[in-house]
Amino acid sequence: MPLVVDNGNGKKTTATSFQVLPAASKFYITQLSSHVLKRGQSHKNVVVQGSGFTSSTKIYFNDKVIAATFQTSAQMTITQLDFRSIKAGTYTIYAQNGSIKSNPVVLLAEPL
Repeated sequence: MPLVVDNGNGKKTTATSFQVLPAASKFYITQLSSHVLKRGQSHKNVVVQGSGFTSSTKIYFNDKVIAATFQTSAQMTITQLDFRSIKAGTYTIYAQNGSIKSNPVVLLAEPL
């Protein structure tokens, strides 16, 4: 769903798309064990906390599936995030069950 904000002065923001989750959705991410990771390193066992995870849930980083282990319906663990060749900046992580996506959470790749 695209969103444009009208600033009331004749100027509008650039359209941004986002997914609206149903109000009754119990599938979401609440936090990561770390939101800031150092570039030039490989990070192991990053914990994803939330609700509605299943053994079929996939975790996505920068829109690509990454290795993650199901722990409970409230926790998954990203096995390894390789930040050795990634650029500094912000990236998103989200979970997906079939065609249903969770909310995205922001992860920062720190400059060297």
